[in-house]
Amino acid sequence: MVQGCTYYFGNSWIKKFPEYSTSEKLPFSQELRERKKNINPEKHPLVHKWAEKEVRGWSLKNKTGSPRVMLAKLAVGKDVEQVNKFITESEPWGKSGSTGPLYKKGDYDFTQITLCSILYLFGDNPEKLRPATVDRLVNVLMIEEGGKPKYRTPRTLKIMKDTENHILMTETTRYLKNQWLKKHGSADEKHDNKDNGLEEFFIRHLEEMLKTGMYEFNARPYEGYTLAALMTLHAFADSEEIILLTQKILDHLNYEYALKSLDFRRNAPFRRRLERAKDRELHNEAHCALMRTWIKEANDELITGEEFRYGDHHALVALLTPYELPKKVIELTHKKEGEYLLRIGHGFKASPEIHSVGENYILSAGGVQRGKVSQIIARPIVLLLDDGETDYQNCFHITGAGDMKDWNNTGVYYNFAVSNSLVNLPERYKPVAEQGVWQIFKPYEEGDLLVAVFSDEDLGVLTLFNGFKESPKELAVKLAELNSNLYNQISLPDGTKIEYDLKAKKKEWVIEAVNGKSVDRKYDYWPRLKTERFTLQN
Repeated sequence: MVQGCTYYFGNSWIKKFPEYSTSEKLPFSQELRERKKNINPEKHPLVHKWAEKEVRGWSLKNKTGSPRVMLAKLAVGKDVEQVNKFITESEPWGKSGSTGPLYKKGDYDFTQITLCSILYLFGDNPEKLRPATVDRLVNVLMIEEGGKPKYRTPRTLKIMKDTENHILMTETTRYLKNQWLKKHGSADEKHDNKDNGLEEFFIRHLEEMLKTGMYEFNARPYEGYTLAALMTLHAFADSEEIILLTQKILDHLNYEYALKSLDFRRNAPFRRRLERAKDRELHNEAHCALMRTWIKEANDELITGEEFRYGDHHALVALLTPYELPKKVIELTHKKEGEYLLRIGHGFKASPEIHSVGENYILSAGGVQRGKVSQIIARPIVLLLDDGETDYQNCFHITGAGDMKDWNNTGVYYNFAVSNSLVNLPERYKPVAEQGVWQIFKPYEEGDLLVAVFSDEDLGVLTLFNGFKESPKELAVKLAELNSNLYNQISLPDGTKIEYDLKAKKKEWVIEAVNGKSVDRKYDYWPRLKTERFTLQN
């Protein structure tokens, strides 16, 4: 669809991006991880579930289903002849690149990326894929080859850059087809990825992605297809440099997910598909399914598919390719290390992510839309607690005033959130103390986490206290005494003062200063990832 286009001229948006940086060492493996030598998909019920499905043909409406069904059938040895017959009798149903009003037959790369896995997993095994089937797969159904990448949206006069997932799926297919043909006897220079320039293109493209992260950040549903393309390239490329780059990108994206998620739930702004602005779910996304898959596999647990609200088709790819999570990422997914403020920059005219994280909570900013063309969906500010809630409507949250397009929901600092709308209170939690308009909640029977809420029609304040030594009532009284006007600053019992601007422009962090010291508000230039660690409030 046209709305899937990025509407940027070339890579000009990248020029404003700060250098890749982080405040702590990332868990990148500096040595190539040995690939799984004996992938055993048969132990996972999810693979059998997919193998039981029918191969119903393919088209724009079934662009991902049938290829994955065939992949699963071959993995468990079911209906092998049927799969071979289907492949040898099939024709390409479309072309690569985004479908749009002037280009009705796009999106074939969604099919081709899975054909790559079928080829490389079973192409040298005639008991699974017959030689004639392999020939048909490579020379007819995989339509990309040579050294000229496609990174413009079709039928847009080469003005618009195509979307991230389309570029990666299309060019991974091209790269792997070239590699296969060269390894199997082709002397044509267009099939040599080093000579034709495609390897250099991919290395530059992946280096840029490592520096900037995903352009389609947190995209629903496209993030899963970008990750699947990276997993496929990581699994089957022969180039050690490409393997290492794809591994680093996957490691970093998964590390980032671990830092900002709680029990496989997260709240963050995301790009693509404005109709998804009404989606209130906190876990129905591909990255959640992939993280569950990798972690369960690392723990040698069976994967059934019932674990996922969405994304079992991506989990299937993860089970059949060799990427594994670093142990550090697994540990952080389950248990956070202390309390920290996590800030993630997504570049020029994008939305930042801001998360205040503790062991059993995450307070997440909803971000900001930078105009309709940006394709960014801003979210409410949401407090995730260790209660399993998957609908933000049932969490403490602040939507912002007016329509989503008007919000600047970046008003989150360490254990603090503010916006220009009231705080929505979940029914399950009742205040344990009140003073004037302040309400204090104690969400956990064990522990001493307190949630303080000030809620008026055009002002919502939510602040957390972990380790507060006095009673909830005393906290409410102190907050009321310290703050007669909360429209531009708050004073906390430990002496902290936070200043903010509820009318901040869409290129500025709502937070202005902390204890009289100005903060860096220009989030277009924030680094990719930065964590600031804190000690418990007294």
